[in-house]
Amino acid sequence: MAGTATAPTMITNMTLVQSRTPEGRLNEGMTLAVTGLLGGIACGSAAGGWTAEQVSATAGFGVPVAAAASALLLSLLTLTNHGPATRTSRPVPPAPSA
Repeated sequence: MAGTATAPTMITNMTLVQSRTPEGRLNEGMTLAVTGLLGGIACGSAAGGWTAEQVSATAGFGVPVAAAASALLLSLLTLTNHGPATRTSRPVPPAPSA
């Protein structure tokens, strides 16, 4: 049950990254997004586990709720309306020849 939100979150994350990253940097964009997502999952698991052991199981369940509320608040505070996301077509400079 605990991991049921991981796949939909990753799919949404990859879709957003793909639509907002220049073609020549898509690999780096997806790598950074997956690293951030999995790092967040690891930190959240550690914080929830520590809270459940040190405070109470009920407080441990409050950790993901607080994280979700914080993420929602942050996204609403930084919301900008630029219309639908489109991939920018900036050319990638060629690698210097050795």
